[in-house]
Order: sequence, then structure tokens, then C-alpha cells
Amino acid sequence: MSRTPEQLSGRHSQRSRSVTPARWLRHALSMAALCAVNGLAWSAPAATALFTSGDVRVVSAKGLVRELKTDEGVESGETVQTGKGRVQLRMVDGAMMALGERTVLRLDDYHLAGPAGDDERGFMSSPYFTFIPWDYDNSFGIDYFGTDWQYTDLLDWPANTRAYRGGRGVSRIPLVTNLLANRDFRAYYLDHVEYLLDTGFSPEAFAALIGDDGDDGLWQRVSQAAYLESATPNGAPFTGRQWTNDEVWRSGCRQKELRHGNAHVYGIVRYVRMRRDRAREQLARLRRDLPAGAGGADFPAALEPLPTRA
Repeated sequence: MSRTPEQLSGRHSQRSRSVTPARWLRHALSMAALCAVNGLAWSAPAATALFTSGDVRVVSAKGLVRELKTDEGVESGETVQTGKGRVQLRMVDGAMMALGERTVLRLDDYHLAGPAGDDERGFMSSPYFTFIPWDYDNSFGIDYFGTDWQYTDLLDWPANTRAYRGGRGVSRIPLVTNLLANRDFRAYYLDHVEYLLDTGFSPEAFAALIGDDGDDGLWQRVSQAAYLESATPNGAPFTGRQWTNDEVWRSGCRQKELRHGNAHVYGIVRYVRMRRDRAREQLARLRRDLPAGAGGADFPAALEPLPTRA
């Protein structure tokens, strides 16, 4: 599949019912989209220029103009302007933003919510990330090519990509293929897959994380941003997304199956159940060669709970 239909986008509120990079592979089976939240010092600027090239300027709230250089900050109330230039910004919350030529970005009030003091420093001493099971690409149930992604081999990832490539061979995934060819890493990887299946990758766990209307689950955390792509329950989204707000709510929140032509979307919980069951079957066979614990790793006994939203 070349791209996702951005299923997380919708507007249910207008319905009448109104890792470090070296460790990412451990999580590939169970998580599809990563929402990373970073905290910085309270006095940090709204944004910092990580890279600038060409004509990049900042206009202060008083109209003063200065050249923006790498590692310099941009404060709330200031405007970034590019002529024949470009800039990569890191926002105070860790988000990244890239501006191309002839672009204007005004930062009216961009800051970390909460009182000043030790909260941000305490947060950074124990950072966390939360996986959001929407926008799932090849892993959480969207398909345009007649491929049952939930049955993908745990070790031979390219084998299930033939339909994706129109029957002309399979995808090349050299990093994954070479890593899993290493017996020691393969043992570690399978141990972690089993750990995820025992803890966080289950229909019950995902249903609890997603929640429902009015809960403090992941659905409520993404719904406001998701709703903004269309002004009506069944109207065409402004962004070109093919799914109406009502459809996104039915699938993303209520776990209903969707079909548009060749596009097919399972409810997340149903897809997780199918993937878990097939992964368990494969593990049972693979354990004949690499018994549980062969990787020698000691994983936590349980996943940390989702932090309370401020």
C-alpha cells in the first residue's frame, strides 16, 4: 500500500448523535503511529531553527526584522518569513516544522501548558511515548491491494508484499531482512514480540486505550484534531480524505468495517485480534528453534499506564 487514507480524521462532534532508533523494530508488530511528546525548559523559545538556508527572516511583534540563523530561537508573537530560502523548526513541544520558499508562519501563542517550575524537568527525567492506532499504513487493517496484512510472516516481511507491488516481485526491506537474519537478534525480537502479545497487543488492551465518546482515552485525544477536516458529518473533507466524518467515527471509535471501492478498513480491535491470533500461531512454530527466553532479555512485567492528561 503506497499511502494511508488518514482514517483518524473526522468530525463526530457535528454528528446528530453528535525509542531510540536501534530499538524501533521491537515495536513494529504492535504499533503503527508514534506520538512522541517532549518537554523542554519553561523559558525555552516557541521554536528553534535547526537548519536555515537562504533568505529566512523573523519579524517581531513590534515590526523589527532580523535574519534567522541556525540554533536561534523564535518567540511567541513573532513571524517567520522565507523568501528564496527554507528553514527547519523544532517547536517547544518537540514537534517539527519545515518551511519552504515564500512562506509565512506566525506564532501567536505557542508554549507548553502548565505552571513554570519543576514539572517539565521532572517530565524529561522520565519521558514517555504513546502509540496512536490510527493512520495505520500496512499494519493496522487498511488495504488497497488485496493483501491480508494481518497474516504477514513475523520473520519474512517482504513475502506478503507481492500484491502490493502488482505481482512484480516483492518489496526490498534490507534493514529488517538483515537484522532478522542474525540469530541472536532474531531470538531477542521474538521474545519481545511475545512480551507485546502478553501485555499490550490484544483486542482488550486496544479497546481500553481507544475508549469511547466521553472517555479520557486515545479517541478523545485525537478526535478534536480529526474533526477539523470537514464541517459536516457526511460532507467531503477539505483535505481530500476519502472518508467522511461519520465513517471515521464509526470505524475509529465504534470499530465498524469500511469499504470504498478497493479500499478496505477493518475496525482496529478486529484487526488486532486477527493479527494477534496469527502471530501466536507463528510463534508456536518458531519456538521449536528458538525457545522462549533465548534472547536473554528481561522486559518489564507490565506496560506503564497512559499518563493522565493535564
